[in-house]
Amino acid sequence: MYEGEVVRAEQVAKVSSNAYETKGKSGIMPRKGHTTKIDASVPSAELAMRLLIPSLLLNLILLRIFLICYQWAMVLLTVSVAAFYVDALWAGFQ
Repeated sequence: MYEGEVVRAEQVAKVSSNAYETKGKSGIMPRKGHTTKIDASVPSAELAMRLLIPSLLLNLILLRIFLICYQWAMVLLTVSVAAFYVDALWAGFQ
């Protein structure tokens, strides 16, 4: 594999299982001859979080704008309906 190459999940799993071996309680250690450099084509959790947080913030901002507009639309609708009934009542008294 070369940097930037698009790989399938099976290839990544195969490379990962071949490149590392367990060393008792010390955790996972790289085998000799293998580097621990992460391939750029494989998205990481950190990259996903970098993209997810601004997306969620943007969604929250847009939702807030929509709710404010909706609230004012309901206020205007209520006022117009109330004005219609007040006008009808006023016409009935005269």
